[in-house]
Amino acid sequence: MSSSRSLNYRDDEDIIICQAYMEVSQDPIVGKSQSSDKFWARIATIFNNAKNSSYEIRSRKSIQSRFKDHIAPAIKRLVHSIKHVELQNPSGALELTIINNAPASPRISQKHPSSQSDNESPHYVTPNSTGFSKFDVDLNADDDNVGGSSSERPIGVKKAKLKKKQQEEMTNIVENLRAQNAEVVALMRKAAEDREPNFEMRAKEICLKEQEVLLRRQQIEMHKQDKKTCTRI
Repeated sequence: MSSSRSLNYRDDEDIIICQAYMEVSQDPIVGKSQSSDKFWARIATIFNNAKNSSYEIRSRKSIQSRFKDHIAPAIKRLVHSIKHVELQNPSGALELTIINNAPASPRISQKHPSSQSDNESPHYVTPNSTGFSKFDVDLNADDDNVGGSSSERPIGVKKAKLKKKQQEEMTNIVENLRAQNAEVVALMRKAAEDREPNFEMRAKEICLKEQEVLLRRQQIEMHKQDKKTCTRI
C-alpha cells in the first residue's frame, strides 16, 4: 500500500488503523448502537493510544479519510487478487502461497522499509505476522460508505447480538412461566386447605344420615314384627 499512501502516514500507522477498525466493528456489546462519528472516534482513541509515542496525534476525520480514501481501496484490490489466485489453486493451498502468488500491483506491497518497521508499536503485529494474512472486513460497499454508516457491521456481530437477544428472551419466558406456575401451585394448595375442613364436615353429615336411615329401617322391621305377632294372637 506504500505507493498509494499520503506522505504523512506511515505503514505501521495504517496497520494500527486496520486493527482498530476490526476491534470496534466486531464489538458485540456496541454493534449497531453507535453513530458514524462515535464509531470513528473510538477508532481514533484506540489508534492514538497504540501508536508510537513519537508520532503525531491523528484526528477522527483524518483517520476516517485515510481509511476510506487509501486503505479500503487497497484492501479491496488485495482481496480481489487473492480470490483470483484461489480460483487457480487446488484446495488446501497455504494462505502464504496464495498471497505470494497474487498478481503484482503497484499499489499493493508487503515490503516495508526497515526504518518504519523499527518504529512499529509493540502492541500491534505487522502484516507478515501470523494471524494477519487477510482481513475479515466487509469491503464490498462503496468507498464512501466504508465504516461511515452505523448500520453496516460484520455479519458475525449481527448473529452474535441476535443470539444473545434470543437467549435473553427465552430466559425471560422461562422465568415468567416459573412465576406463573408457582402462583398456580400456591392457589391450588390454598384451595385444598380450604376444602379439607368442609370435606370432613360433609363426610360426617353423610355418615350420620346413613346411620339415621339404618336406624329407621331397623325400627320399621321391628314394627312389622310386632304387627305380625299381634295378628297371630
